[in-house]
Amino acid sequence: MLQLISILREYRGSAHLVALRAAGVDSRTAHFMKRPDMWKQFGYTEEEAPVITDAIKAARAEAERITDRIVEPAYAVLTDAERTVLVDGMRAVKAALTA
Repeated sequence: MLQLISILREYRGSAHLVALRAAGVDSRTAHFMKRPDMWKQFGYTEEEAPVITDAIKAARAEAERITDRIVEPAYAVLTDAERTVLVDGMRAVKAALTA
């Protein structure tokens, strides 16, 4: 089960990298926006932190929409029952990991 979850995560992650580039967001900026608290842990200095403008926020939001459009066909083939099983399984994993 965990291997399948990892594959789905990597699939979305790969699509998201493409989407970020398509939206004009570089990987350093995207990383900072997602995990600003870990900036120094990844070897960056405070001076290297990007300035996050409204335009960059809008571009990142567009990258999320692009990502969803890229991965949607993979899930569109699932029946309603299969989607329910997938979502329930993911919720169970999340609950176990956050307990």
